[in-house]
Amino acid sequence: MLYKNFWNLYFRLIVGSHSFYKRQGDNIIVEISIPYPIAVLGGDIIVPTPYGPDKVKIPKKTQEGNVLRLARKGIQRKTQYGMNYGDYLIIIHYAIPDKLTEEEKELLTTLKDTMKQPKSQEKLFQQLIEDAKKHKVDY
Repeated sequence: MLYKNFWNLYFRLIVGSHSFYKRQGDNIIVEISIPYPIAVLGGDIIVPTPYGPDKVKIPKKTQEGNVLRLARKGIQRKTQYGMNYGDYLIIIHYAIPDKLTEEEKELLTTLKDTMKQPKSQEKLFQQLIEDAKKHKVDY
């Protein structure tokens, strides 16, 4: 009679941290800085992924801290039902330049001068001033 010995071989895989990518389950999280004009007007950027560069469309009026999702571009994992894919999550930050040319300074100054404070903030400040006047305390 022929006997077969069955042995179990277990592997433990430890994944180290990465300076650019962060992992949350099967999702990959990155933080990307984009120029302010692209955040306001929208545009395309190229982001690095573990599978190569990928083009991402930045929607108009993208706010600081918004998260964009590239579906099924995260970690691949085999399950009993087939392959499972995580997502690639991009957290948006604004890139503030360290140095500006004279032309950039002029353009930003013109933009600043044409922008007005949001009405909601303006009303809030007026309300705070009125409340302070009503509850004025003499020392």
